[in-house]
Amino acid sequence: MTVLLIASSLLYLRISRSISAIREIERLGGLVQLQTRSPKWLDTYLGDEWIWAFRKPLRIELHGPKIDDATLQTVSDLNTVKSIVIYDTRITDAGLKSLAQMPNLETLLIQKSRITDAGLKHLTHLPALKDLWLIDTEVTDDGFAELQRAMPWLWPIDGEQYAPVGRDRTRPGLE
Repeated sequence: MTVLLIASSLLYLRISRSISAIREIERLGGLVQLQTRSPKWLDTYLGDEWIWAFRKPLRIELHGPKIDDATLQTVSDLNTVKSIVIYDTRITDAGLKSLAQMPNLETLLIQKSRITDAGLKHLTHLPALKDLWLIDTEVTDDGFAELQRAMPWLWPIDGEQYAPVGRDRTRPGLE
């Protein structure tokens, strides 16, 4: 009985944190794409407040001046997220440290944000990262080269500041 009580409390806490994080992201103008893992009849039966147990956040888009390092700390509570797009925000290197807590993150696009070489070291803690796009940031060639030594499957593509391609993948026209 005690084990069941503890397990249900932990599930409730996880769901509650996810709901809070999603609401905060949406309040700031961001978008959250959810994967529905429940049949439609269950959605109707449980209602919006309880169906969250059967949904997991997969993709997040953050844009605009309201998005900062604290927002990324909130995002890190959503550890099922596989893709994040960050555009024209106030995030810094400190914010990238929060993303290092997201073991399922596969794709990260950062454009027009104030990250530097120093922030890239936090990305080495992302075991699933396959695609990293850095466009119009303060990252230098040397900074990316250091990241590439730690994550050799990332490589730059002509025409962008950095638009590395993930392991075992090719882009059309690059053969």
